[in-house]
Amino acid sequence: MSPKTRSGKSQDDSNAVALATELVTEHLGFLPLAFVDDVINSVNELIYQATSSLERFVESELGANEHVEQGINQIETLLESAVDKNFDIFELYVLKNIFTIPPGVNVELPHYKNVDYTLSMEEDEKLDEELEQLRKQLVAEKCFNHKLKKAVTNTSKKLSYYEDRKSQLDFIYTSAKNANIASLKDAVSLVADQVGELENQLFKVRRQANQEAFSKLATNTDTRTTYLNGVVAAYIAKQKSKEQGEDDAMDVDTEDKYTTEIASLSDWKDFTNTIRKQ
Repeated sequence: MSPKTRSGKSQDDSNAVALATELVTEHLGFLPLAFVDDVINSVNELIYQATSSLERFVESELGANEHVEQGINQIETLLESAVDKNFDIFELYVLKNIFTIPPGVNVELPHYKNVDYTLSMEEDEKLDEELEQLRKQLVAEKCFNHKLKKAVTNTSKKLSYYEDRKSQLDFIYTSAKNANIASLKDAVSLVADQVGELENQLFKVRRQANQEAFSKLATNTDTRTTYLNGVVAAYIAKQKSKEQGEDDAMDVDTEDKYTTEIASLSDWKDFTNTIRKQ
């Protein structure tokens, strides 16, 4: 014996009704229950229009007050209750007698005619493989969708965090603006432009510099350089003599003699003039 459902129908009857509903939906192109809902919604919309017109009329005659509003709400509730009660009957009638296929009636839709439902073993195996491949793709899509949702959640959290930080730092921008301080962005842009200009100037200087002339300048030995080299060499020799104890008792005359050996007063004057000219 077939098991009973809560409505008292057997499972086979419920399956038959479901199949009939699917067939009717496929044939008509819309769900029968959706049609009934649209009809009920249209009637409710007419009720709301009627009560709105009635409310405007009553307010024009009696004036707007709390009693008028309560009365209109009660009338609207009464009409909605009547529509629900009567259209429940309408829904049952339509679904059982109009949008249905009587038991025992075989209906074949046009696009099902001349369709061969017999399959060979190879075709059946091929379909199984395609179904398996589709299942794998479906699982992969679900995993990818899960990762996307997780990424969206993490991104939303980060965005919320950064927005909070931004709101906390907005006072810096506001304070700088109120104090007529140049924007940090503008200042950084100006510095970057100046650095770029300096790099261009440095490149031009390096390109125009004559390395051969610099080398010649570094190795050129003029009179002043020769004289300074001699002075430095003499001073180094004197220091070495002191360290060896040879000049421990050097007096003023010896120091003057040493100075004279390094350079006379006229030599120093000539050297100074040479430096000034250069």
